[in-house]
Amino acid sequence: MFYMVEDQLNSGMSQQAYCKEHQVALHVFQYWLRQYRRQSTTNTPEFIALAVSAPAGLPEPGLQISYPNGVKLQFQCAIELKTLERLIRLI
Repeated sequence: MFYMVEDQLNSGMSQQAYCKEHQVALHVFQYWLRQYRRQSTTNTPEFIALAVSAPAGLPEPGLQISYPNGVKLQFQCAIELKTLERLIRLI
């Protein structure tokens, strides 16, 4: 739902007009708007950037995980399947 909040904020439309056009109840949209604002004000990064180089001879595949709240994780090297599975479950 955060994508809709961001879309409405960037659209220039009123909340009421946006909800009507996208068939979303106004009170539901306003709930998610409050959650979005709460997360935006209290959201502190819990991850730190790591520089990891791939072993010689392995291609650098490039992988990106995009979460619904806008957080993106990018990998430029090979990643273990178990680690990838844990990251995907964070959604």
